[in-house]
Amino acid sequence: MKRTAKVAACCLTAKKASAIENFSDFINGFETGVMVRDDPKAFFDYSCEKPKGDSGLATNAKSMLAPVQMMKVMMPDEKMKSMAESVELFIEAVVELEGVFMGSYDGGDFCSGMIFGKQGSKTLVAIAKRFMKIPDDHNPKMKD
Repeated sequence: MKRTAKVAACCLTAKKASAIENFSDFINGFETGVMVRDDPKAFFDYSCEKPKGDSGLATNAKSMLAPVQMMKVMMPDEKMKSMAESVELFIEAVVELEGVFMGSYDGGDFCSGMIFGKQGSKTLVAIAKRFMKIPDDHNPKMKD
C-alpha cells in the first residue's frame, strides 16, 4: 500500500507547474477530457497523440497488480474486494498517465490536460460505481 501511495504521489507531482506553459489550456483540456471520457475517438477528434510510457514506472506499477489480484481472491468480504479492485483501477490509471506526467509527452498543454481529465474521470467514475449501491426502494429496476 505504501508503494502505491509513492507511485501516485510521484505521478501527480512529477509534472512541475513550470512545465505547463499555459495553465488555462491545460484546464480547458482537462474539462474536455472529463466530457469525452468514454469517446474512443477523442484523441483523433482533438488532434492529440496518445501518450507512450517511457519510464520504468509502468513496469513497477504493473508488478503490483499480481499481489492485489491474489489478495482479492482470498478476501471473503465483498467490500474489501471492491477496495482491491479500486486499487487495481488506480494502478492502471497511473500507468496510463505516467507518459504525460513523467515521460517526454509533447502534445501540448491542452492535450496533456485532456488526457488527465479523460483518464482521471474514467477512474473516478469506475471507483464510484464499485461503491455505489442504490437502495432497493429507490432502484428503478426493482419497481413494477
